[in-house]
Amino acid sequence: MGLGLVAASVSVVGGLTACTAAPNPEPSPVSVVGLTLLDARPELPDAIKIYDLSTPVLDLPPMYNDGQPQGQWTVVAQCPEIDAGAVGVIPTTEYAGDVRAQAEGGELNAMLSECGSD
Repeated sequence: MGLGLVAASVSVVGGLTACTAAPNPEPSPVSVVGLTLLDARPELPDAIKIYDLSTPVLDLPPMYNDGQPQGQWTVVAQCPEIDAGAVGVIPTTEYAGDVRAQAEGGELNAMLSECGSD
């Protein structure tokens, strides 16, 4: 009989501990850098400008034409707030090495005028 009372007490304490858990942290900003346009589209607002950054990043002529096919364009720049209105892309075949490191480090974001400071 005494053993049953101990088990009930443990159950109540465990239930109280679960109720006092720390709140979830704020969600981190959505990043689509490194994703193809095909994969990034669900995260992007409908009214977004997409800039071909091939010339400033790769010294190649721009070839972006409404992103078709979208799997052949990789996002290399975005503003911290995904709804700021713009992303920058380059051909997926060129997303490697230093360009990849710069993109993932956020160094190319400043190429988007929408990301400028006030």
